Amino acid sequence: IMECPLPYHMHSSRHLLSTHRKEDANWSISNTWLYKKHDEQVVSLAIDDDCLAQKPGSPGLGCIVVGTTASSKIGGYGRIVQLKTHLGHPQKLVPQRAIHVRNSAVNSGAIHVTDTGYILALRTTDALKHRQRTETTMEAFHNKTGKLAATWSLPTDVNWLTLSGGGQFLLILGLRPKPWGFELWR
Repeated sequence: IMECPLPYHMHSSRHLLSTHRKEDANWSISNTWLYKKHDEQVVSLAIDDDCLAQKPGSPGLGCIVVGTTASSKIGGYGRIVQLKTHLGHPQKLVPQRAIHVRNSAVNSGAIHVTDTGYILALRTTDALKHRQRTETTMEAFHNKTGKLAATWSLPTDVNWLTLSGGGQFLLILGLRPKPWGFELWR
């Protein structure tokens, strides 16, 4: 992981790039906690901006959240995990805690940390027996406690892919299947 702060200074309420730049910070994610037997991999990443702003250049406790995907004989599963720096190796990230373990994978781009203290995650379940579509819900976990705060069912006629946001806005991107292909829906 590399933090690349953009250099700027304020001028007429606009951020303008300057020639002075902070040094980039780099971390690696330890893989010792990943379940190798099930080929568990980190596939999604989200950053808590407020947390990083309090401690620039350091991911601190729980500033970085990752999602994993793995597969067992029973099926796929994943975890949402908050990371922290390793005590003896400040450039290495290790789990602080597992926020959620689920019986479905965490897809790429499927987690987001809001500035209101929640971790949002898309949860997609496989197509049901008599339906051709998947079911997707958006879950909100409290950033401090890790407890599930709310869930929202998303329309089933769209294959939901990713979510992103900033400030007061949240965008969820999906594809609506059509007989001739896919239609972009937002």
